[in-house]
Amino acid sequence: MQLFGSKLGTVAWLLIGAGTAALAVYNDNQLTALIAVGWVTLAVFSWAEYRKDD
Repeated sequence: MQLFGSKLGTVAWLLIGAGTAALAVYNDNQLTALIAVGWVTLAVFSWAEYRKDD
């Protein structure tokens, strides 16, 4: 099962990023916020790879 470059993977990375971002806001933690940005960036690149296949 491939996650990167698939619709399911894109949604998974985005949900992980959103959850991490919510945790960062709740705890007022900048390092966790930076990690959340990384997850969302991974989701964006995964979506771009998914769209490239069309």
